[in-house]
Amino acid sequence: MTETALPGWVQAVYASWAVVGAYFIIAALAAHRIKVREARSKRAHDILLIWGGYALLFAYISPSASIWNVAFVPADFAAPIGLAGAAIAMAGLALALGSRIVLGRWWSGTVALKADHQLVRSGPYRVVRHPLYTGLMAATLGAALAFGFWHSLAGAALLWIAFLWRARREDTLLAGQFGPQFLDYRRSTGRLLPRRNTAPLFSGSALYAAGVFGLGVILLFSSRFGGPVPTWPALTLALALASGLAMVVASASLFAHGAERWAANVLLWNFLGWCLLLRLPAIIADPLTLGSWANLGEPLLLLVAAWLLLRPIAPRPRVIPRVLFGAFVILTGAEHFAYATYTVGLVPGWLPAPMIWTYATGACHIVAGMAIVTGVFGQIAARLWALMITIFTVLVWVPRVWATPAQRPMWTELLMSAAMAGAGWVLAASYRASAEAARELRTHA
Repeated sequence: MTETALPGWVQAVYASWAVVGAYFIIAALAAHRIKVREARSKRAHDILLIWGGYALLFAYISPSASIWNVAFVPADFAAPIGLAGAAIAMAGLALALGSRIVLGRWWSGTVALKADHQLVRSGPYRVVRHPLYTGLMAATLGAALAFGFWHSLAGAALLWIAFLWRARREDTLLAGQFGPQFLDYRRSTGRLLPRRNTAPLFSGSALYAAGVFGLGVILLFSSRFGGPVPTWPALTLALALASGLAMVVASASLFAHGAERWAANVLLWNFLGWCLLLRLPAIIADPLTLGSWANLGEPLLLLVAAWLLLRPIAPRPRVIPRVLFGAFVILTGAEHFAYATYTVGLVPGWLPAPMIWTYATGACHIVAGMAIVTGVFGQIAARLWALMITIFTVLVWVPRVWATPAQRPMWTELLMSAAMAGAGWVLAASYRASAEAARELRTHA
């Protein structure tokens, strides 16, 4: 960072914190009066930890003061890590702001009970007891990553200690006030994170969610889609921002207890929009070109994964999503042969005979796709295909991102490959889930 201008992501973090902080201060004027508060000694510890943490987190002195501003982020990775940190900070602040709005007049700046205090169980409090602290912890970590200095990281650590300590004390206070009502609430929620979804989770769904989350972050900061898109600048910008936000929130919610169907629905409609608005126009304009159809494949595979996650337990085979998935796996294999001169460039240089690898992987795509479409050895084919894409992600895209960490297209390819690998694992697990559901149905018939 220079003395004349801070990076854009740092300015965005400062501005976001300022806006949220201003709201907290103004909204505090309308809060109910405090009826019960903690001992002064505990409040003093809070003040030291919180204000000391914020002072370290946000302190900025001229870069010439090298003893103070020591960066923990390598210079080559400052931009991608800074952007990721800013995204985490903004997402955390959004959660904290939403939680504060839901609390309304029962919010307090200290651990206390208000007059006529009520146990809030709506909004994010439906799945987490202290989502405001969850949001602030994410926001402080994101800010530390965006700033990149050790003193900022130390400040975030102090704030985490303060928020964790506060959450435990608030649980004790609420348990004493509300008794069995709070104990019942505590059994169904997590303190800072939702209780893990107890429904059967597909193998690889975490990889799918991580890839989609990363793609959403890139969309939010670049405000533009990769690949061919219609020439509608204003609409494309609005779609990119809306889609990026939907992907970030929904992918992060996939494992939240009670929110998984909502999250899968959001992702399904999001990727359906990609297919219809961003890819279909190119197919209509040039239906005989393989590339036009192949560009539809990536969002379609992500759509199918969301479709399968929407109903993870189904006694009947999921024919339509599997046929769609398999058809575009076949198309991907055809691309390896039609565009071999491009695909061969993706083969790692240390592998011998790169053209043979190109054709061999293309053939594997086609065979796997046919098995998935027909259902003959479909589960085995889906697993092997998912394993192949996972290996591609590690061997092809991870080294490229490592070599050029500041290039957005490399990150996009890495994250898309990870999401597609996750989608493959989701598909593979759907076979077993369907078989187990059918078996249970027969048992109870």
